[in-house]
Amino acid sequence: LDRRMKATSLIVIVGLLTFDGTSVQAAERHFAQVWFCLERCGSDRAASLQQLADVKAHGDAITHVSMEHWDLGDGGALIDNGFSDIVSNVTQSGYLPIMMVTSVDLSRMRTLWQNPYAFITALIAGLKALGAKGVDFDFEPNAAGTEYDAATYALFLSHVTTDLNREGLSVSADIATWNDVWDFSLLGLTTTNQLSTMNTYAYHYTDFAAALNFSQTYLKPYQMVVGLEEDYSTPLPSSEVAERFALMKQLDLCRLSLWQSPVPALWWPHVVDVAQRCRK
Repeated sequence: LDRRMKATSLIVIVGLLTFDGTSVQAAERHFAQVWFCLERCGSDRAASLQQLADVKAHGDAITHVSMEHWDLGDGGALIDNGFSDIVSNVTQSGYLPIMMVTSVDLSRMRTLWQNPYAFITALIAGLKALGAKGVDFDFEPNAAGTEYDAATYALFLSHVTTDLNREGLSVSADIATWNDVWDFSLLGLTTTNQLSTMNTYAYHYTDFAAALNFSQTYLKPYQMVVGLEEDYSTPLPSSEVAERFALMKQLDLCRLSLWQSPVPALWWPHVVDVAQRCRK
């Protein structure tokens, strides 16, 4: 408990000392991202470019494209996973490219969170070299985290957001509640630009609505992003998809992330509607 209280204080202090009201995402009411899993999910370059063409066919309904790019290595190293490089294609299509850093190894995460400074320097250089506009941390440990892990991860996100925002780069993190490494009450205190809740991947609408309510309790409106899953063994019926977007409209929510490309055709009218509604 003492460690958690100390981490909470540090997160608040970091935020107060560094927040200047000029966050690179501060003006964005509408945020719509699609994740490109690339070769990790079996899509080669040709398939990924076809998926990008499908996104482009729907104009400005999407604002950001997040792509698998780095794995977290030992000592906080950034390991290029060698997947297809479509950053320039994403940029030329009019979308902001976001590069993912992925890991399931909790021991590597712990090493990074304790000493993140060399990592942050390398990350900034890597993003600029690629022409990317931000990073998306997809840290989903396959071992049980602790309250202390949750505190150090939240503090890490505060530090990395401060440093990347100064360089005009955004920071996103994908979060949920199925591991104690995520503490929504602490994450909501950070200045992380986007916090995409994976709890809303829930298949049943009642679970989706409950997850949305939980996320709103802790996350700031301008940082909360509703994660929407379409990759089910049994696809959602159109009525269930419509219910989700209707609830988002009722709550005036304008920030979403779609896992994963390609986006099913029946989802697109709803995604377009969010863009039209939220840009008025």
